[in-house]
Amino acid sequence: MNRCTFSHKPFAGEAGVRTPARAVAVASLALVLLVTLFVAPALAAFPDVPQGHDYYTAIEGMAARQIIGGYGDGTFGPGEPVLRAQFAKMIDGTMGLQVTEGGLPLPPFTDMGSNDPTSLYPHDYVAAAFWANITTGTTATTFAPWVSISRAQMITMAVRAANSLKPSVLDPVPADFHPTIPFFSDIHSPTMNQAESNGLLAGLVGFSSSWDPSAEATRGECAQVLWNLINKMEGPAPAGGPFPTFAGLKPTAPIGYTLALDLSDAKAAVQVTGGVGQGFAINDMTVTGHLTLQIVSVNATEATLRIVLDQVTLPDDFADTDLSGFLPLVLTVVVNERGSVQAIDYSSGAKPVQHMNAQQIAQVIPLLAPLAELLFVPNFSQYEHPGQSIDTSRSYSVPGGSKVVDVAVHSTFESLSAGVAVLSYSMAVTNINTTVIADIMPLLVQFLGTTVEPGHTAILVFGLTGKITSTGRLDIDTATGLPVAIVGANDLELHAAIQQAPPDLMDLVPGFGMVKAVALDAQLGVTLDRK
Repeated sequence: MNRCTFSHKPFAGEAGVRTPARAVAVASLALVLLVTLFVAPALAAFPDVPQGHDYYTAIEGMAARQIIGGYGDGTFGPGEPVLRAQFAKMIDGTMGLQVTEGGLPLPPFTDMGSNDPTSLYPHDYVAAAFWANITTGTTATTFAPWVSISRAQMITMAVRAANSLKPSVLDPVPADFHPTIPFFSDIHSPTMNQAESNGLLAGLVGFSSSWDPSAEATRGECAQVLWNLINKMEGPAPAGGPFPTFAGLKPTAPIGYTLALDLSDAKAAVQVTGGVGQGFAINDMTVTGHLTLQIVSVNATEATLRIVLDQVTLPDDFADTDLSGFLPLVLTVVVNERGSVQAIDYSSGAKPVQHMNAQQIAQVIPLLAPLAELLFVPNFSQYEHPGQSIDTSRSYSVPGGSKVVDVAVHSTFESLSAGVAVLSYSMAVTNINTTVIADIMPLLVQFLGTTVEPGHTAILVFGLTGKITSTGRLDIDTATGLPVAIVGANDLELHAAIQQAPPDLMDLVPGFGMVKAVALDAQLGVTLDRK
């Protein structure tokens, strides 16, 4: 039998309130867990870059890395021009340059305008490109930041970036190379030829001898060239070893798993609209469930995974909580060959399917991208023999440049037997500082049984700070790339605070008020076993 023991200190001004301690727990934990883990609002993908678009892969890939983004109306504008200042920011992001306010001296360009000390754009991005020998300006003293960049200028900056920062990536132009574009410039023809001979111009629509290098470069063309450069720098996913690359993955039938979440020694301080909570504790609470995993499709660059959570069993203390409207929870996730989440289709219960693209995932659930990128199977193809360890660390940012989280992973290939590879890992997710923007009402309605008017939405801005440390073991089926078992222990230190919410959410729990902030310190064990 599941055990769930609460200790509860009364809230300030709680006299006469009949809401029991477990309702406090349900409300606060629902906000923390559902918002940070399960919320997927109804947001449209770039409507002007559908699958099948000439630059779809490049745009989605660049957006997933938060190097480029769309407009405020949700469109991308693949045919729109790019300002030279904008491209400076794009090439800095492509090359992974660390850009900070005042980190480098400003270049000698007199047409940049006044420097805003609260913004990196455009001065600090241009400075980073200048001192990395990516740009020399249109003259010795001008950069023309507000002029559209030409195709030739864009390509030259991309080639200079590679030759300056990654000098072994691009090969010299072969002596017998015959360029598509006839000679047109002492400056740009050599870089155009090197770009073409190294594949950086692959996929450009209409590229032929009549392609005008002096024309304005479009957003789609810039994305394609920079995406080609990223692939050139990083190379294909490693081949060989005991773990499958995308070339070895195959679609599978749904595979069933049992899931157990063990929450122990959890302490929380809760602030509500009706007063300040003194806190509560939960000990030995176990939630069990059943889910299926399936590789739906796979090609050279993407794999589509389907996850269906169809059963959840709560402890006896939560017997009056009805999850029937929440289930099944269905996630269809598209992941690229490097583990970055490209798209999520989401549905819950009878709700219609909702879609998020890579940029929206980064904005709405910023923690998802780094965790998926570090843990997804293709990364395991780096291992060559048992006993090998790999350390990976990275900082992640949201569009606009603000850092979201630092992630460090130490993993060791322990053994390979009977087609099952065993890895151990330790992971630290630190300096969490992110914001979740979501329509949380549908999930809270289903989880708490609250009724609202049809079509009602409640946009919630939810800030999350803290850290997560995790250790565990992953058993991977080398034939499919799917887990046989996962056992993990996680230490959560999180502070979640509502930064903006509609007034009508304040009475979500009658007599209790709206949870405004939760400070949570807990041990969470996760076990996943293939049936």
